Amino acid sequence: MGRNRKNPHPADKAIGRALLFFREAKGMSHQDLSDRLGLDVDALVKVESGKRPLLAREFLWILEILDAPLSECRIRFTDKDPAG
Repeated sequence: MGRNRKNPHPADKAIGRALLFFREAKGMSHQDLSDRLGLDVDALVKVESGKRPLLAREFLWILEILDAPLSECRIRFTDKDPAG
């Protein structure tokens, strides 16, 4: 079942929350990470809110930039969001 930007998939929201956590833990601003990615700030905000899904290679590249291990991303890829 497809999702749209107004109703993002829970997995996209979980990925966004994980990236937000790691970005903030690294002390990076949206602008800092956007500059490293070559992505505008609005697009990064959409990623972190789950409104812009990422390709696997984009996700892994961002984790590399943030020096965040994939093993620490506890993301559930289901339609049920464990946060409620």
